[in-house]
Amino acid sequence: MKTYFLYLLLFLLPSFSLLSQDTSSRGLVLQEGKNSQNTIKALIVGVSRYENYPEQSQLRYADNDAEAFAKFLRQHTSIKEENIKLLTNEDAFSGKVQHTFLDILKNAEKNDLVILYFAGHGDVDNDGSAYLITNDAVAPEEGGHEWGIGGAIEIPRLQNKILKYTADNDFKVLLVTDACRSGHITKTDNTNATINALMKDWNNTYKYVSCGPNQLSQEGSQWGGGHGAFTYYFLRGLMGEADQSGDKKILHGELGLYISSKVSTDTEFKQVPQYKGNSSDVLMQVDEKMLDLVKQDNYNLLSGSVASRGNSTDGKETSTLIKSFYKAIDSDRILHPKFLPYKEKVAIKFFNGVQLGKVSHVAVGDQKVLVVKNGKTVELFDDKQKSIESFSIQNYPKLIDYKGDQFVFSDKSNKIHIYDGKTELKSENYHKAEVTALAISTKTKVYTGDMKGNVFTFSAHQNPKKEYRIKGEVRAIALSDVEDRVAVMNEKGEVSILDANFSLISSSKLSAGQKMVFMNNGNLLLGINYTTIRSIHTSNGKTIKDFRLPNKEKPYKLTKLNDNYLLVLSENSNLFFINVVEGNIELAGNHPLGKNFKWSSNPEVVASVSNSSIVNAKIAVPIPFASEWYDKIQKDKSLSERERNDAKNALAVALQYKAQKIITPFVLGKSITPSALEIKEAIYELNYATKLYRGDAELVEMVNVRRWFLQAYLIIVENNLKDFPLAISYLERILQVTPDVAYPYNGIALINQKLMKLEKTKETVAKAEEIKPTWTEPKNTMVNTYLKEENYKEALNKNEEIIKIIPNGIKGYYGKANIYVKMGYYQKAWELVKKMEEIQPNDPGVWEMKLEVLLALGQLKDALALVNQSSKLPKISEKGYAVQSRFWTKIYDRQTQTEDKLMLAEKTLLDGIDVYPTSPELKAQLGKLYTEYDFVFKKSSNEVNSLLDKALILDPFNATALRYKAQYAIQIENNVSSAKGYTVKYTQKRGKFSDLDVFLGYVAYAQQDLKTLESCTKASLLKNPYKLENYKLLWNTYVELNKEEELKELYLMGKDMLPDTPWFDYKYGLYFTGRKDYRKSASYIETALSISPDYNYAYVMKNPTVGIKKLYNYNAIKKKGAFYLVSNNTAQGLIDYAGRAVIPLEFVSVEVLKDGYTIGTTKEGKKQFTSPSGQLLGGQRYDLMERLECGLIKVQLNGKMGCIDAKSGKLVVPLKYDKITNGRWSGRSTACCRYNANDSDRSADFFDEAGRCVSCD
Repeated sequence: MKTYFLYLLLFLLPSFSLLSQDTSSRGLVLQEGKNSQNTIKALIVGVSRYENYPEQSQLRYADNDAEAFAKFLRQHTSIKEENIKLLTNEDAFSGKVQHTFLDILKNAEKNDLVILYFAGHGDVDNDGSAYLITNDAVAPEEGGHEWGIGGAIEIPRLQNKILKYTADNDFKVLLVTDACRSGHITKTDNTNATINALMKDWNNTYKYVSCGPNQLSQEGSQWGGGHGAFTYYFLRGLMGEADQSGDKKILHGELGLYISSKVSTDTEFKQVPQYKGNSSDVLMQVDEKMLDLVKQDNYNLLSGSVASRGNSTDGKETSTLIKSFYKAIDSDRILHPKFLPYKEKVAIKFFNGVQLGKVSHVAVGDQKVLVVKNGKTVELFDDKQKSIESFSIQNYPKLIDYKGDQFVFSDKSNKIHIYDGKTELKSENYHKAEVTALAISTKTKVYTGDMKGNVFTFSAHQNPKKEYRIKGEVRAIALSDVEDRVAVMNEKGEVSILDANFSLISSSKLSAGQKMVFMNNGNLLLGINYTTIRSIHTSNGKTIKDFRLPNKEKPYKLTKLNDNYLLVLSENSNLFFINVVEGNIELAGNHPLGKNFKWSSNPEVVASVSNSSIVNAKIAVPIPFASEWYDKIQKDKSLSERERNDAKNALAVALQYKAQKIITPFVLGKSITPSALEIKEAIYELNYATKLYRGDAELVEMVNVRRWFLQAYLIIVENNLKDFPLAISYLERILQVTPDVAYPYNGIALINQKLMKLEKTKETVAKAEEIKPTWTEPKNTMVNTYLKEENYKEALNKNEEIIKIIPNGIKGYYGKANIYVKMGYYQKAWELVKKMEEIQPNDPGVWEMKLEVLLALGQLKDALALVNQSSKLPKISEKGYAVQSRFWTKIYDRQTQTEDKLMLAEKTLLDGIDVYPTSPELKAQLGKLYTEYDFVFKKSSNEVNSLLDKALILDPFNATALRYKAQYAIQIENNVSSAKGYTVKYTQKRGKFSDLDVFLGYVAYAQQDLKTLESCTKASLLKNPYKLENYKLLWNTYVELNKEEELKELYLMGKDMLPDTPWFDYKYGLYFTGRKDYRKSASYIETALSISPDYNYAYVMKNPTVGIKKLYNYNAIKKKGAFYLVSNNTAQGLIDYAGRAVIPLEFVSVEVLKDGYTIGTTKEGKKQFTSPSGQLLGGQRYDLMERLECGLIKVQLNGKMGCIDAKSGKLVVPLKYDKITNGRWSGRSTACCRYNANDSDRSADFFDEAGRCVSCD
């Protein structure tokens, strides 16, 4: 069972391994300054389950403690994963522990640190020798302590091994033992020998021992939801709390004092840990981020009674109910989801039948299947142990039931027999009438009914007692899991529902003689009612629902799998799963025995028997949620108050842990943060935790702190502007409770940032930084604030602060790469991406930044491979969806011009909106896509404007939405008035930012207003000369108008302001290539590549064959004049010298004509004439197209031929001829055009290269 403290390590520490300092400044050390040279090797052992010990001697949390310590070490970047050996429970048998530790000792070298951690039992043999008790140790009850303790580690022998190898190889050992644990095995006077053995002087060894002489280690849920007190504080101390001097170093002496103080106080001095070793040596360098989270975790320390190591004080075995509860928590089935989409998976798998002889009965217990065959032979099948136990009973069973290890049956004389395994515990003949019904409870109490309507109870510890009488004969008895409900049915199907005292609660009716079962914590009673399975509410006897099987199949019999699931057999032998809580019915297949058999089940196995064989089936159904088990625990009067309280604490801790998983990505500023639905689910879970703590104001307040945080961030994530004041109030409540924490200030800063109150944002961030100067998320908030201001210099400086704090985290490098992309510093961004990949290659943030940089570099083939990997990502961020969509538009624009790529761009954004329904940017990007490619999507004006309006409701300052509202009006709607109105709004919202001026420049370009265009784009450069995007429109305009001097000035300015971008030299190279000045072009291209060797757009110009291969998945590339014919599978296309598509990659063949004109053939056989610039000539595709000697292009459409001009594509010879061939007229090449195919030349028309009819009168 994972506990809250282990969850803290499992979840928070991995996050901070991304943010940690380098290994020389954080973590375990042996000697200061030598940490990077040392090798740390660890063996961690935790034993809660002992193979040979009775149940009352088993422990609860020792394995949790070991897992938590192992997880802690794994987060330490200087310890290699292979150097951490974790052995728990059955893996921690003596031979393996001894071999593993000896191997570590033998291979340890000078200055190494070897760690041995042991959590479990410690004991002494009859001669007083002390041992660490491993999983396979022989129990004292079996005489295992007379000649030493077999299957255990003798401490003096362990000492000798450590002394020998440390002396030989000059390394040191850190020995941590939490071994003097109670549990009906170790007497307190025996701990003296164990403690004394451990506390002797061992050279080169630091030793931490969990308690002193005559003491036992304590454990309980109040220590992190389930840990030993010693290990709990040992780990908290290592995580920074033991740094009493504040020098960011933890000395051994400091840790020893810290643990001793904390544990002794918590246990009222019943347990006082001991330390032996050099107190002045440094053990740990403190990581402030880790310490901060540990301190925040103080809100989750729960009150609860102190329990000795996992054993009930009365020595009884842990109940099945308690085990099921903790199993649900371990399986992360805490609380039924309310907001998140949810579907449970169910399955059944039948195994081959086994012939047994004449079989009369079958019953499935918790672990075994019981079969009665050949009259009196009982066989118990244990699938897990792969064993069969067979024995005989003295009487022939008539009715039988089985729970736990006990089964009960009635014989033909109506005598009731109770067995535990093959031992008969008790038998009584107390019914005067024939026994007609029988059931045994989970607590092994027997319920019997007879023909006279009498109901008795009986057990091995209780004499028969008549409890109730119904009208008629008893046909069936059903028991709720915790025995607070009993249902009795008579021969008419009349059902009496009784409480634990056999008082009538309600009555109902089902089909007579059929099995009935309690479900949903005893709130529902289900049974077959003719053609349906009826669900009855036990409190009032009313029908809740009638489940009808598909295709009008009739139910024949049913069996209960767990508290939520039934398995129903129809009269057609089909099996159906029914989730009685969700109301779902799912076909499970056909039963191999048909329908005439007996069956029984537990949550994992269904056993069916015919006359001579048994068929078992493995069942996979989700276990009920921990909250459902908790309800049962609270109703079960046989459980102690401590057990119920432990369950309450464990459930509350698990709920808070789940909420913390949602909180932490926001606190850490992860690239992927939880969705609004996930936040709502976490708030719902915390509300449930609050109900558990009702009456404890302090603990409720602790839960509320998390809930207020999530409520605030839900408003932020949903971009719910009207509720921003409420979000601020939630964060201010946190500050009232905990005024010294920084994260509420950062939340308030984010709200101000969204409202574009950037000065207030800076003020609030400053408060957060003052409280927690090494917390990086406020600095990240400031980076984004500077980006909104377009202050790239300050943004870069603030990112450097982040990198300095967390050089082994990706956050600072991501932020820096993001700025470099905006500046066109693609090579620098690429180097940062490679650095991020070294640190955390699988982080979605690394994926999205890598994709963005590959796009900028023109490495489109690699980008495509990256996009194809997106399905393997656990989640994609909002920006990730936007970048991926941009990739598809880039492929469309540059490489294929096939509409399927635009469809993929649209699908990507729609998928993103489905995941992030309140994202203004994704909605704005979709509106942009529909605007720029209106000729493909042809969306209605209402649809596009609605998208953009929704984006502006969520973010009134969204630059994309503001721009494309205006651009759609003028570009698509041709509505100048609306465009002016939207432009005014754009100006009001973003007048001081350069993107407005760039947009106004585009408007001027569309209107061919060069003067205004220059004015606007220069204004954008005055506002932000470091943003590459601000140069592009003016550059392209100067190229288009051939303004060489102005272009040169712009080039020099760009090179001065952005010296590390290859873009200006690449574009200048393109410019001179277009002017056929190849010498200058080559020089600029070389300069571009010297700045950015990975800039493939420039490399295409230098080495087209190699560069083009990096643009897309082309199978073949063939030079055709100044162009390149490319193919992909069966499609061909044409690209130019810059690698840009000229004709789409969608033709089965392409014929390249003179000067780059092409004739492409589609898969339907249609012909298309395309200019060197990629323009479709002729306005349409033809059935036939052929170049004639005269220079005209012969075309055919709908059976008629004509000719188009070879330059303009204009139809110059009308489509009215049956046949056109090469002809001559007055010695000149012409097109010979015949009205009928059989006409002679005399009746034909002849057209010259200009399309003039030279033969006409």
